[in-house]
Amino acid sequence: LMPDLKRLCSAIVARPGTGATSEAILLGTPLIHNGIGGVMPQELITVQYCRLHNCGLIGYSPREIARQVVRLLDEPGLADTLRANLRAARPPGHPEQIVRWIHDRP
Repeated sequence: LMPDLKRLCSAIVARPGTGATSEAILLGTPLIHNGIGGVMPQELITVQYCRLHNCGLIGYSPREIARQVVRLLDEPGLADTLRANLRAARPPGHPEQIVRWIHDRP
């Protein structure tokens, strides 16, 4: 149910954790990282990954997050670009293959 809802929404606003970021990448749903209060050290890797692949936005205050939402509404091409960049940022293979690879490692 949740993946279906996340596919239908215009954007996901979430902490920059690995779970939410991975879901956005796999679903192709534009992502706005919620950096209110700062980014925790374990979240830095996902922020850096999204910057490297230009596939996410970030806001460090409620006002900045609202600005990013308005940007997505005002610039439809931005959402299209983010979706394309999210697709390009996906790791090769199917998620099931990745899990099997991790499971089978010694």
